[in-house]
Amino acid sequence: MANNLGLKSLKIRTEGLNKWFTDNKAGKVVKAVNELNVEIPAGKLVGLLGPSGCGKSTTLYLISGLHNPTSGKIYFGEDDVTKLTPESREIGLVFQNYALYPHMSVRGNIKFPLESMRESYVEIQRHNLREEYFSYFDLDVATSSDFKEYVRSIKEIVNNVVEATSKDVVGINVADRDQRRYSLFVDTAPTSNLISLYPELEAKYLEKLEEKISSRLEQFRTIYHQEPLEKRKLEKIISFYVNTHLKLLRKKFKALDLPLTDEAVQKVLQTAKLTYKHYMFADVDEVAKLVDIYDQLDKKPSQLSGGQQQRVAIARALVKKPKVLLLDEPLSNLDARLRLQTREEIRRIQRETGITTVFVTHDQEEAMSISDEIILMNFGEEQQKGVPQEVYDNPINLFVAKFLGTPPIGLYDGFIKNGKVVIGDEVILSSKETTKQIKTFLEANAENIEVLEGGNPKVVVGIRPEGYVPDENGVLTVDIDYVETVGRDLTLVCHHQNGVKASFRIIITSSFVLPKDRKVRFNLVNEKVFVFNPKTGERII
Repeated sequence: MANNLGLKSLKIRTEGLNKWFTDNKAGKVVKAVNELNVEIPAGKLVGLLGPSGCGKSTTLYLISGLHNPTSGKIYFGEDDVTKLTPESREIGLVFQNYALYPHMSVRGNIKFPLESMRESYVEIQRHNLREEYFSYFDLDVATSSDFKEYVRSIKEIVNNVVEATSKDVVGINVADRDQRRYSLFVDTAPTSNLISLYPELEAKYLEKLEEKISSRLEQFRTIYHQEPLEKRKLEKIISFYVNTHLKLLRKKFKALDLPLTDEAVQKVLQTAKLTYKHYMFADVDEVAKLVDIYDQLDKKPSQLSGGQQQRVAIARALVKKPKVLLLDEPLSNLDARLRLQTREEIRRIQRETGITTVFVTHDQEEAMSISDEIILMNFGEEQQKGVPQEVYDNPINLFVAKFLGTPPIGLYDGFIKNGKVVIGDEVILSSKETTKQIKTFLEANAENIEVLEGGNPKVVVGIRPEGYVPDENGVLTVDIDYVETVGRDLTLVCHHQNGVKASFRIIITSSFVLPKDRKVRFNLVNEKVFVFNPKTGERII
């Protein structure tokens, strides 16, 4: 998608990506990333999420080029970047530690990576001059190479004219010599014979070239012909027209005090005054406005809040116009309020730039609140990938169900009896659809099922905190320890004799009244109830 900074969005793809570390003391190999195959869509913000040690930061460093993979491939778009150095991958990287230079101003910190790109800015300067010059002739940039060839031919003619008139200089004053050169050039210059010189040019360009170049050259021949001949220096005048030497143009107009009525000429002259530093500082100002620190550019990092310092780090990463933005737990050092504010800023910046962004965090609330997609990892492997809410609503296994959700999902030891799901002595799921799903699963996974003494398959039942509905005739009885009031909702801190953990939380509306015996019966929202195989973690229902 287009953006003011000129950033490009592209997809990232890994194929069979592995990163193994050898522990020489223990004599074992740690598989930090194991056969990772993921695709990060272009222009999206994707969160790499998981517990400490799951391989998410290692994956980020592999994408950035800071780590070399043990095996596998990494693609940016269709380009294989596996063996490229970090600087060759055109990435922007923001660490948990802001890594700002304390002795530099905010402007200096943001500009710092651009200093190594000076040649690129010099090329930008030249490119803009070239475009302005061609726009003066109203030429399409596509004709640039053809025009350069035309330039070369005229320069050759000028050189021949100068050489021819330099042989006979005895007794001839400067004015007469220049007059002779001028006449010879007018008779020789191929301004009306472009078709014969360049038959390969397309007709539409031929007409434009012949009309515009001939017209402009003739206008300036007329202007300079009216001036004292010793000021003309014909070879330099023609050289101006057939080259992009704007410095000479500026000097000529100043020396001859000619009226600059042509707006295009004015624009060319203005562009010629701009140095590469102008473009460099313009990029700094633009990215500073984007991250909302433009009014802080002259301050030192020590004068900024943590959130502002993090935005400086993001601006420094973006100012290089990277293809990919990589964020390694960028909010960990901020307090709760700043963390909330800064993550909203990251989301805004990503949407405005459209840059493909990978955001590493262990905080599932952060990842789910700002990511277009999340990739949940554990033991160096992808567990599940998708839109955050869809992953939350449909966890593929027990790990995903346990990791996502605040408060966390409540877990119970249960079993299957006659195609029904039972917790303790209470049947919680008994529909025909449930029976069908259970039968299909048991038939396909007979060898991976843990069976209790009575021959009933053991399961783990997970119920989301919002999946309980108080009902005196409900299917599940829970003991309430105490009640927490959280605004419009109530959080019930509970326990159950078959609970996997000592306590869990249930969220209900504030109209609930706690009974004296603290035992409450609940019906369950089917979409919030999941059944897992405790042996493999695989989801059954």
